[in-house]
Amino acid sequence: MQIDDRLATVTRARTHGAMAAHTQYRQLLDLLGAVDPAADENLLDEAHRRLNVLSQMIPAPVRTAILREPWLRIRNASVLQRMADMDPDIAAAAISRADLPEAEWLALIENLPVRARGFLRLRKDLPASVVGLLERLGIHDRGLPQPPAGPSAQVAAEPGAAAPAGMQANLAPNQRRRRMPEAAIDETATAAEQPGSAIGALVRRIAAFKQAREDGPGLRNGQAGTAHDDLAPSRPPREVNAFDFATDAEGRIDRAEPQIRAMVFGIRLGQILPKGRAGHGMEAFQRRQIIRKCPVVLDGAPAITGSWQLDAVPIFTIPGGAFSGYAGQLRRAFAPCAKAGYDHPTDHIRQLLHELRTPVNAIQGFAEVIQQQLFGPVPHDYRAFAAEIAGDAARILSGFDALDRLARLESGAAQMEPGSSDLAAILRETAAQLAPSLQSRGAAFSVENSAGDICVALAADECRALVWRLLATLANSARTGTKIAIGLSSDPQGATVLLDLPEALAEVADVFSFANRAPTGALNTGMFGTGFVLCLSRAEAASIGGTLDRVGDSLRLRLPLLDPAIDRQASSA
Repeated sequence: MQIDDRLATVTRARTHGAMAAHTQYRQLLDLLGAVDPAADENLLDEAHRRLNVLSQMIPAPVRTAILREPWLRIRNASVLQRMADMDPDIAAAAISRADLPEAEWLALIENLPVRARGFLRLRKDLPASVVGLLERLGIHDRGLPQPPAGPSAQVAAEPGAAAPAGMQANLAPNQRRRRMPEAAIDETATAAEQPGSAIGALVRRIAAFKQAREDGPGLRNGQAGTAHDDLAPSRPPREVNAFDFATDAEGRIDRAEPQIRAMVFGIRLGQILPKGRAGHGMEAFQRRQIIRKCPVVLDGAPAITGSWQLDAVPIFTIPGGAFSGYAGQLRRAFAPCAKAGYDHPTDHIRQLLHELRTPVNAIQGFAEVIQQQLFGPVPHDYRAFAAEIAGDAARILSGFDALDRLARLESGAAQMEPGSSDLAAILRETAAQLAPSLQSRGAAFSVENSAGDICVALAADECRALVWRLLATLANSARTGTKIAIGLSSDPQGATVLLDLPEALAEVADVFSFANRAPTGALNTGMFGTGFVLCLSRAEAASIGGTLDRVGDSLRLRLPLLDPAIDRQASSA
């Protein structure tokens, strides 16, 4: 992209309806959150003005939910400072999604409102220098919830109301190292019992805060939870068999599913991973490598105590490539998902593909919504981007289908559909269809049939797909002037097809290796290369009792013949 005008494009767009406003709000947050500080100031001011207009159109709870979406990262200090001056929930959500370098944090903190500095203490991944600056500024811990509306709160909030003597005696504990006199303690207790006193309001706020942490997030007294609810422990489920998590750069779990977040927050992978097994556990963690099926033991709450199996992958920032932590899943060692259903090695691949399809389907769906303008007008540039994304997602899903088909065939979970097809006729038809793509290079197929019509025990559609895949792969690899001979014969054991390998494939030691990505042409045979296509064809042939192997400089395909008795029975039916 030579000229990045996405911010200008989004800023100029006008919204029609709530969904369009939500979309533009997300787009502006995404673009402003990663904008170059040296960008055009007039454009940035206009984008911020547009963001303010949208903020007035969109309710605060909706904006808070958008800010807390996991994809969002705010990497621009000026944008974060503007968001910190807004409503408390908005400021807390923006600060939770901020990702700034250490120097920018230090320069920004002194310009933040005091309330926003308190929200920073909810972050557990700040550099030590930033935490030290917060300590020097007197920001020691997260604040208590606001007192409920009532006479006591009004009295406590009155600027001219004097605090009782007991409260004054404890205003500066860091400066007063002596113990409070017993008379002052009695005075404090008496004041706490008075319904209209400031110390009484403070005691009730502390009690409400403790009760809120015990109850977990949700509705309290008919009102929505505060910005601190995301760290309050929610009620755990009766049984936890698996959960997703993420760690910071030190390997400490700082994100997990809401129902178990409080029980696993702060657990370090370095303390639970086993040691002493090469390439596994602690060694993989220290080398920032993928951790697979590693047995671990968790101690703590009854819902998580016991033996688990850990799978995790390292995460690296873009750009820069700095290690930022692990993302993975923990499963109970005895859980059905950890044992049952994995009798064949390819079943793990099938399970992985099943989990990968969900996000790709979501991406494709959202891209089609934008491209088709289902929820309102979208700039044409964004429609073009969305169309490209939808096309890429479709190709990825096609690749997933091919991988899933290979895994199912190799594990015996799927088979080629039986039936009857004329192999000789299908070979001739497919060679004629591919001939135009070879003529431009002076190449051609040559079919030699010494057995006449040959019927194999395979459905016609399945046979055409198998033959197309093989001939298209050979045609893609054919160089100028190449003549690809196709020989067809039969015997009592089955039909045999000999396919001459083009020079580019004949030079490859193992044509069935996934690493074999021979030169490809305009014909679409798959996204994983020539070796994968030949492996898939071999698995298809094997599923009906046939074979596909290499003999010298040729591929030999053998398929079982159709039983004449079955053929007569099908004809009579």
